[in-house]
Amino acid sequence: MTTNLWRFWVLTYSELSREIGQLNYQDKLRLAQLLIQLVRKEEEEQNPEQRQKRGPSARLDPELVQFVADRLRKLKPSKKKALFNSIAAMFQFQGGISDGDIERMFSELQKRGHIVVAENGRVQYPRVTTGRSGLAEGCLAADSLVVGFYSS
Repeated sequence: MTTNLWRFWVLTYSELSREIGQLNYQDKLRLAQLLIQLVRKEEEEQNPEQRQKRGPSARLDPELVQFVADRLRKLKPSKKKALFNSIAAMFQFQGGISDGDIERMFSELQKRGHIVVAENGRVQYPRVTTGRSGLAEGCLAADSLVVGFYSS
C-alpha cells in the first residue's frame, strides 16, 4: 500500500518575492494575470452590492473607446471574430472583458465611425485626413474633413 505525502510550505512575502524573481518574463506575466483575476473575483464575492450593473443602454467611456479604436487601427483585424479577439486581448491583463462588453464596444465603435462592416462581412477602417485637396475617388467630403475607406 502506497501513501501519498503532501508537503505544504508557507512562505513569507519576502520569500515569495524572491522565488517569483527567479521566474522568467512570461511566467511573471501569467502570475500577474492570475493574481488580478483572483483579486477581482474575491472582491466581487465579498462586495456583491458594489458590482457595476450595466445594461445595454449604458455608455462606454469615450476615452476607452478611442483607445480601442487606435489599437484596432494599428492591428487592422479584417473579420468580426478577429476584431472581437483583439478587443479581448487588450483587456486580458486588467481582469478580462465580458462578451457583452465586447459587443457593446463593437457597437460603439460602429456608431462613432471608427469601423465599418462591409456587406461581405469584412471590417473596414475609415481613413480620416484634413483638407479638400486631392479627393480620392469614392471618398466623401464633409466640410473640411475627408473620409475614405480602406480594408486589410
